[in-house]
Amino acid sequence: NSVFLQTHIISQLYTFVNAASFCHVHLTLLSQGDYTIIATSMINKITISVITPTYNSGKTLAKTLTSIKKQNYPKEKIEVLIVDGGSSDNTTEIATSFGCKVIPNPKTDIVNAEYIGYLAAKGKYSLFIAPDEVLENPNSLRIKESVFKINKKIKSILPSGYKTPMD
Repeated sequence: NSVFLQTHIISQLYTFVNAASFCHVHLTLLSQGDYTIIATSMINKITISVITPTYNSGKTLAKTLTSIKKQNYPKEKIEVLIVDGGSSDNTTEIATSFGCKVIPNPKTDIVNAEYIGYLAAKGKYSLFIAPDEVLENPNSLRIKESVFKINKKIKSILPSGYKTPMD
């Protein structure tokens, strides 16, 4: 009966946690007997978090997000966080249509938005890109990831060499 209960608990916990798209689950049974302690460890599948601060960025955001979508990088390993300062245009609708996570920024300043995005990021690495910039090279994320791997001290990359899309 105890073995059945332990197996049932593990099975239910595995099903519950594994349903979250952002993690793999490893379960370990730590003790035997009447009390069962289950340890879980989640391994993040997200490698790169792209953080974009926005405020009424509807005119250019779709071009930025399209450039991210066109990257030759596994889509399941990228998360795009849009940290919005209360846009009154279609910025959040555009972000949602691209499958981005939209996070409110109670202040409208960029520095606060980047900080909020950094705290919310699930990726191993963070990339900050403005809502009016595009990644021209379809291998840009692969190149940036290689920089992270070459130098373990690098944990975040700021924009450099991006192109502002024409309206």
